[in-house]
Amino acid sequence: MSRLPSHKLKQYLERPEGELDLHGLNRIEAEREVGDFLDKAASLGWKKVKIITGRGLNSPSGHAILKEHVQAYLRRHSYRFRIAKGSEGGPGSLIVELG
Repeated sequence: MSRLPSHKLKQYLERPEGELDLHGLNRIEAEREVGDFLDKAASLGWKKVKIITGRGLNSPSGHAILKEHVQAYLRRHSYRFRIAKGSEGGPGSLIVELG
């Protein structure tokens, strides 16, 4: 059996355990989906998830309204989160810490 190089093992262990893609949803739908997803992830004991909001490139204003709304939701509910690194999906994704 071969071993994973330490840098590959670290990448594997740091990957989110699940992801939710919000493309095509409005703010109300997205908020409901995020709440349900985070509740389910917590019940499964997941520690880190990714939420894909998009960058707002296709919105009429070219502004990431959904991303800002989801960030506000996460703050209101005291979730720790950050913008995803390029290797994790980049600025159109958020990494949420659950535990």
